[in-house]
Amino acid sequence: MPPAINTDASKHEKGQISRIVQEMFGEAEFWLVNE
Repeated sequence: MPPAINTDASKHEKGQISRIVQEMFGEAEFWLVNE
């Protein structure tokens, strides 16, 4: 089992990554609509 610190960090990273991905998809939709 990894230390709790690593687990918390990976959870935080996954949250940031998912947020970035959502923003990317939102921008992709925006560009697709404008085209």
